[in-house]
Amino acid sequence: MEFEPLSTLSYQEHPGPSYHANHAELQSRVVFQLETVGECTKLTLINDQFTDNHPSIANAQSSW
Repeated sequence: MEFEPLSTLSYQEHPGPSYHANHAELQSRVVFQLETVGECTKLTLINDQFTDNHPSIANAQSSW
């Protein structure tokens, strides 16, 4: 979806057929953001925009 070198990478995630029978209908957005903080790099991960009734929402909330 979006790529900015040294800043942002985002893509649409679709689970494979071994995870859910209706996998083709399911998707979410994954975003990696990099930000310089002093002499370090801060990584922020966002997993959102889940399709309605996506069975992996609870797992993503507790795992990420």
